[in-house]
Amino acid sequence: MRVSARHLILAACLLSLSGCASFLPFGRGASPGAEAAATPASPPPSSAVPASSAATPAPSALPAAPQTGTIEIVNRTQQALDLVTMAQCSSNAPGASSLPSGQSIAPGATRSFPVAAGCWNVGVGVTNVSEARQRIEVQPAGTVQYVIN
Repeated sequence: MRVSARHLILAACLLSLSGCASFLPFGRGASPGAEAAATPASPPPSSAVPASSAATPAPSALPAAPQTGTIEIVNRTQQALDLVTMAQCSSNAPGASSLPSGQSIAPGATRSFPVAAGCWNVGVGVTNVSEARQRIEVQPAGTVQYVIN
């Protein structure tokens, strides 16, 4: 008799748990059949959320990945570099001066320029003397060094 009572109690517990299974959230890690197995056979009431929108993940609260990077100009020459121009590769313009008037990059010094991620045409040199040009691809949150020898 005690065994029968235990079986009845166990059966009642399992039935109450199976009724709750339809309310459990199923995320991306659940197998496709898991949600169907837990859904009751009767159609959902009209106020229920459709299964297609219930399976859509919530928007992430994490911040978006940075879409900027850095170009570092390293001056390994014996002259101060007073010319730095940068233009996105998609632009037909030669590039605007990136150094404020009167400033330069001293011999042995490095100067960083934050830019949007992507392709850049960079010119570096000494005004009215010489200029080196390089096409540089900058990755998001990346740094690319342009060494002038």
